[in-house]
Amino acid sequence: MKPWVPVGVGLLLLWCFTGCASKMMAEVADAEAAYAPAAGQALVVFLRPTHFGGAIQSSLHDITGDGYRFVGIVAAKTKIAYPCEPGERLFMVVGESADFMKAELLPDKVYYVVINPRMGAWKARFSLIAARKHEDNPEKFIKRVQECQWVENTEASHQWAHRNAPSIHKKKNAYLPKWQARTNHEMDVLLPEDGFDRVF
Repeated sequence: MKPWVPVGVGLLLLWCFTGCASKMMAEVADAEAAYAPAAGQALVVFLRPTHFGGAIQSSLHDITGDGYRFVGIVAAKTKIAYPCEPGERLFMVVGESADFMKAELLPDKVYYVVINPRMGAWKARFSLIAARKHEDNPEKFIKRVQECQWVENTEASHQWAHRNAPSIHKKKNAYLPKWQARTNHEMDVLLPEDGFDRVF
């Protein structure tokens, strides 16, 4: 096989995800983005505040217990609001690999999770990092949040998740045991006290 063939295959797979998925989420104007947790629920805002990784996107999933819910697709400089029941939850981000975050959520609170891209073999890998309420520079963090574009799911994004469910679950099964075996989970646990009283 010629040496350029694997690269071509990788670029084709990359284009299929970035080129197709980028059209599946709907942008929401700030004036129309009245997000807040419903009474008794929690709200988690996932955001990717940097341009690193360009158009390569990641999909987000709630894999709490035996359940599964597709959260959405997040690209550079975008954010998505996810309402859910409070208590313990487990989130997963999927790119070339999968990474996870445990969350302990209080009702009526807003939590923020940063999607951090990093280099992979074919495309970007992603990590989930908890945004702490007591940051050293909260004003800077709020500005980073507000610079991201709100997006919401569409029928097309849900169809994409349905079509790709076998691959998503395969990555979950491959990477979740490795994540569970880690001893240092300082940055990928969202704590109850990390909740804010409002959406920025």
